[in-house]
Amino acid sequence: MSFIRPTSSPQLLQALRSAACYAELAVQTGTWDPNEIEAKVFGRTYKLTGPEKRRGTFYKAMRGTVIERICPGTRIRWWRAHPLAEILCNGEQEQDGVLKALGTCHPGQERALMWDESCVGILSWARFRIEVPDSPEGIAALIRIGSVESLLMLIGRMRLAQLRGALQFDTEYEVAIWQTLPTCIARSPHLHLGCEALLAALDGFLSWSPFSDSRHFEQIRDSRVQELRRSFYSRLTDELEQIDIIRPPDEHLSIRKRIVERAVAGDGRPTDPVACQTRQAETYSKHQG
Repeated sequence: MSFIRPTSSPQLLQALRSAACYAELAVQTGTWDPNEIEAKVFGRTYKLTGPEKRRGTFYKAMRGTVIERICPGTRIRWWRAHPLAEILCNGEQEQDGVLKALGTCHPGQERALMWDESCVGILSWARFRIEVPDSPEGIAALIRIGSVESLLMLIGRMRLAQLRGALQFDTEYEVAIWQTLPTCIARSPHLHLGCEALLAALDGFLSWSPFSDSRHFEQIRDSRVQELRRSFYSRLTDELEQIDIIRPPDEHLSIRKRIVERAVAGDGRPTDPVACQTRQAETYSKHQG
């Protein structure tokens, strides 16, 4: 059996990190307007700084130092690393990298479904944690949780199993990911703003067959997966109507969608983590001017 490496998608990785960091700034400052974000975080506005300085401004904000002083509870550094996007987009990641990404989850239900840490010591916790085996019950529990970290666990556990050559739960994991995806996105402005990039990265992730003769992926794809994929947007709309949280404005979603379309088309235009914010600021200024 020949082992085929998954492809990497650095532009989609950047787009996901960019969207998540911008959403975190919006959540912490209570506004999606980039001019107001800059004013609240740095005490200055776009009209005074201009687009070039704004790029530096958002780089500083994404590093976390400034926003952490203003909002101590921010997870800007976690979103800047974006372990979920790293697993989806980094085809070079081995088992240790996936486990490291999963290890960034806070203690809670999601983590307990990955490791039994009841015997973990204060100084040598990694040595004594026991990995919980894959099971239908564990997959179902992660679906019920419906959080960003439960989605991270589903995707991470699926990749770990693939890297280990254990493919018996492949279809169950794929069904679970599509089943819980609308709920996870609706509950997280960070994933919602990067929804198009997330879907593009997920398509690449789920299309990988680690062993060339393990299965003919497209020919035997489970019918449940097809139906869940087709109904994704309608289910997302239903979830958004039921959940009352801060949501990205439509113009922000449109800008991000165009960025992802260019990245997928491979036209080479910039998709770095602050290019979107700069364009959004310029768009706002034109409308307000």
